[in-house]
Amino acid sequence: MNSRDYYIDYLRLLVIVSIVILHSAVTYSGFGNWHFIDESPIDDLSKLVSALFICFTYSYSMSFLFLIAAYYAANSYSRKGKMNFINGRIYRLGLPVGLFSFFIYPLTMYFLYVAGEKEALNFKEYLLSGHFLSGTGPLWFALALLIFSLFYAAIGRKQNVTAKNLPGIKVTIIAILLVGTASFLLRLIFPMGVEILNMPISNFAYYIALFVVGIKAYQYDWFNQIEYNYAKKWLGSTFVIGIVGWFAIMLFSGVFEQSEAVLSGGFNWPSYSYSVWESFLIFGMSIGLLGTFKRKINKTNKLMVILSKNSFSVYVWHTPILVGVSLMLRDITIYPLLKIAIVALTTLSFSFFLSHYVFRKAPLVKEIM
Repeated sequence: MNSRDYYIDYLRLLVIVSIVILHSAVTYSGFGNWHFIDESPIDDLSKLVSALFICFTYSYSMSFLFLIAAYYAANSYSRKGKMNFINGRIYRLGLPVGLFSFFIYPLTMYFLYVAGEKEALNFKEYLLSGHFLSGTGPLWFALALLIFSLFYAAIGRKQNVTAKNLPGIKVTIIAILLVGTASFLLRLIFPMGVEILNMPISNFAYYIALFVVGIKAYQYDWFNQIEYNYAKKWLGSTFVIGIVGWFAIMLFSGVFEQSEAVLSGGFNWPSYSYSVWESFLIFGMSIGLLGTFKRKINKTNKLMVILSKNSFSVYVWHTPILVGVSLMLRDITIYPLLKIAIVALTTLSFSFFLSHYVFRKAPLVKEIM
């Protein structure tokens, strides 16, 4: 592993930006869950484009973040040892979760209350009822990563980097099918939409698998073995097969005539095919993005470095900013896709500006973000 793998920082930035755009799309399309849903009418084309973008981005983005987080976690564990690693994880992951639950979530609810969209949050009841445990917003990712990291520290050991051949396409396809099948089976018990402590349990087969792959990728130096041409083929085929496959599943499963609930779980072919489709996207996008970015933009760039350093802070703080921007623009009627783009761009601009010039100026905040 290089002293600084810029391409991984840039990929994390790309994924976090995509997640902010995804949450903007959810706000106006009504697909998925978010703190504020604008119920203005939306045309069929905007709904279709939003659904495709949301499904595609949501399917791979969080799993990819677990992959690269595990890659760095394995490196950190090898350098620091068990106790320092545990203390560091609690500090750098636990504190942001607490910040969101006890300040950012109530702030977001206050914005919604002032705008007349929600009832006032009873903070005392919020604490005493234990609801704060589910008030993590997008920081459920940090909570899950903390749990994974503590479990890894409990059973893991220091890993020396020993190059081992990158798994070939046959092994990768088998992994896609196995992980997709595991997700299908998990959703028989926890259908899509079921959450525990705000964590989407139905997706945990992907997250656990990619966390394990990330650890092995560090141990066997897999990231550095991904060739550009190999990655390019995976990236291209993932987009083509992914989009065609999505339309096929949507058409033949009856989602357009019924609802997306048919994909959420159950012993049926739509649920299984969608689980394998998601698994294919996760592995295909991971291989494709890692190899492509490593070849094309693995070098320092002042603007990209600044944006990358602020990416996690943007992830932490974008919720109240996006909700605030959406509320301010809720009475403005423009084409839905254009409104999504304007809201996403405005949210990202404010988030990066405030992160760089305000939030990360505080010493403690800068350390954990």
